[in-house]
Amino acid sequence: MKKLLTAVSVSIILNSTAFALPDNHSTNGQQPEHQTPYHYLDPDSEKLLPTYLRLFRDYDKRNFAITRSVRILLKHYPQHVEAILLSAFHQQPERYRQIISAAINAEPALTQDVIGVAMNIGISDTAEIVKTAILAEPSYADDIVQVASHMQPQEVEHIVRVAIDAEPDLADEIVRSAADSQPNKISEIFLSALKAIPATASYIAESVSSLWQEDDSDLGALETIPLNNPAQTAAIKQREQARLREILVGAINAGIPQSELSNIAYAVGISETELEAMYASADD
Repeated sequence: MKKLLTAVSVSIILNSTAFALPDNHSTNGQQPEHQTPYHYLDPDSEKLLPTYLRLFRDYDKRNFAITRSVRILLKHYPQHVEAILLSAFHQQPERYRQIISAAINAEPALTQDVIGVAMNIGISDTAEIVKTAILAEPSYADDIVQVASHMQPQEVEHIVRVAIDAEPDLADEIVRSAADSQPNKISEIFLSALKAIPATASYIAESVSSLWQEDDSDLGALETIPLNNPAQTAAIKQREQARLREILVGAINAGIPQSELSNIAYAVGISETELEAMYASADD
């Protein structure tokens, strides 16, 4: 993404009305009793808002669909993505899904910017925005997840699950992007992926090790550890096994079938007999 949008509280005055999304995204066409200002906006976008608001009103009078208007404007002025989207969301907030999809389809390279605008103004909940964006441009799923996880880290597990549900073939990229964004929540991210698609267990044992080694705050990055230091190498291996066991226990408690966890169990040295005992213990 070019940049994460800055947090600046503003209220745009146009025709004596403060420019903002109606409270609760009201769609009845009536002005709300009070206005809710946007909580971010860069100065250039602020200057452009009145112009784009007028353009959208003019297009509406000419019976242009909001999606067509968004595509036309973004094709010609992609650098004005913030002002265009804010104006479109203001014009028809109830059609936010179509607006997001139209914007991404018009300029896929702006996908992260589109997500940033939609999430910053809270046009809908994070999961719905992520799902809409991924369905519009699946090839950008990893970027979408990375931005959403960065902006709403407390929702990273839900973001991962929704993203994988929307595009299961990209589960690996989605998990890695989320883990890149929130390295301290790798265990939770992998467990969320397992809940979404149990079959992802087949690659967890292979990928979790490299991810944890890339950002281990206690032991240091892998490349800083001397290859001839068996003690530190053993410590890393022990740490990985402990974390994998945590995922395994969490997956059992989450109801993941035993057949889907055999790879992880094998990776941490747990036999099928021991795995069966863990399942039996969880049922008690």
